[in-house]
Amino acid sequence: MSHPEHFTCENEERAMSKLRLLIKRSGSANTCIPVTVNGTDSIGNCISSLVDSLGFPRRDGLGRRLTYSLRPLSGGQPLSNTMRFADAQLLPETRLVLEVDEAHAMTWPVRTSLSESGSARVPAAEPSLNPSHQIVDRRIFVVGSVLAGCAVSGLLTGIATAFATRQRALPVAMTPPATPSSHMPEMLQQALLFSGHQQAVRAVAWSPDGTRVASGSDDGVLLLWTLDGQVRQQIPHPAGVAALAWEPTGALLASGSGNSVRFFDGQTAALLAPARSAHTAQVTSLAWSEASGYPLISGSEDRQAIVWGTHDYQPQAVFTHHTTAIDALSCQPGRATVASASQGGVVRLWRVDTLAEVHGFYQDAQLPMRAVAFAPRGNQLAVGGNDGLVRLWGNGVVCQHSAVTAQGILCIDMPLRFRAHTAPVRSVSWSPDEHSLATGGDDGTLAIWASTSGTIPTLVTKITSSDPIVAVAWSPVRGQIAAASGKTVTIWNLRM
Repeated sequence: MSHPEHFTCENEERAMSKLRLLIKRSGSANTCIPVTVNGTDSIGNCISSLVDSLGFPRRDGLGRRLTYSLRPLSGGQPLSNTMRFADAQLLPETRLVLEVDEAHAMTWPVRTSLSESGSARVPAAEPSLNPSHQIVDRRIFVVGSVLAGCAVSGLLTGIATAFATRQRALPVAMTPPATPSSHMPEMLQQALLFSGHQQAVRAVAWSPDGTRVASGSDDGVLLLWTLDGQVRQQIPHPAGVAALAWEPTGALLASGSGNSVRFFDGQTAALLAPARSAHTAQVTSLAWSEASGYPLISGSEDRQAIVWGTHDYQPQAVFTHHTTAIDALSCQPGRATVASASQGGVVRLWRVDTLAEVHGFYQDAQLPMRAVAFAPRGNQLAVGGNDGLVRLWGNGVVCQHSAVTAQGILCIDMPLRFRAHTAPVRSVSWSPDEHSLATGGDDGTLAIWASTSGTIPTLVTKITSSDPIVAVAWSPVRGQIAAASGKTVTIWNLRM
């Protein structure tokens, strides 16, 4: 998304004393945006407006809600969110840091666990992008009217002007909300409500034959269960299980927990090798390639994607072209191409065997891209973002138009865009015949879209829950969808 050149929190109906703030991205010395607030405004209300307007995350990388506060950069306690700006008695050019409340910071289950050597170990809080391992990047506000040395540039640096122009000109398909009818509820019929986990489910994966489901949760347990809801294997992990993937033949199953990757026998669930901690931060995604040797790819908040061998279960190569955390991975069916999506909005396509990029990177918006999926035939690429939009590139592995930027070669081929959710898109999954796309989002909606190559998908049906839909997976063999929401996984039968 592009940020406004000027933002105001003030209520125009109240002409009171005003404060002029400036927001600066952490790590960028000369990029600022002026912000005007009314002295009578609540600090909490203004924070909420700023978070929405400036694209700060409402939830962390695993879907948990974040709460922000303002704290003086010079030290001390955060300002009360119920306080007015006038009551805070801020001096000119007082510096404030907008940051995640420690009380609401993202953590894994708090319990002592055993390391691979058997010694007691306390799992660390999930790391983030910056070297100090804070939960999210901090943004600095400067109060005052004289703000020398800052260039008001909307936090957009290094991307060609043509990119910003393309962003404004590109229309977004506004799919109207589904009109209630007697047909829509019948299209999705609940086949099973699986409630075997004790904490929020983060990952769901079908076995290639469609007979079993693997689910991972913040409770640190990987469960393998059948479609009657019977748990066949229960595999404890020392931290929450955030990612799962089956090897294409079903012979292996991989899990991502903390900064470690584990390999299991696909039938017996036996651990095949000690956990490999090649990453230095949370593993966010796993994808199994159909390239020679069936390598596994893991993506992490450490900005790296690791290619794993499946004979020795060791890292074979590391893709290091991303500059922000990798949130999602997808492998092109039958090919060696990998799509990796990042929190900076960059989607890179690269070969698993050579690590060479197939073409210039995609960046349709500068905000987190949380979900990515190649269609079963391997050409269409769906990407879901924090803005609630899904972007479709009809042939994701081919770029027709490129531009040179400070970050490298940018593919400026325009995707089809449609609004799938009113909150960040967390998961996208294609039907086996490629005619339908399932999406899940932080708005608690599971939506099914009819897709025809080259056209905007149309909404078929949707179901809304009270919790975010953080993982969606289409059965590879039948018209069933698994959707994770809260502590449960629901299996839906789809009748088209």
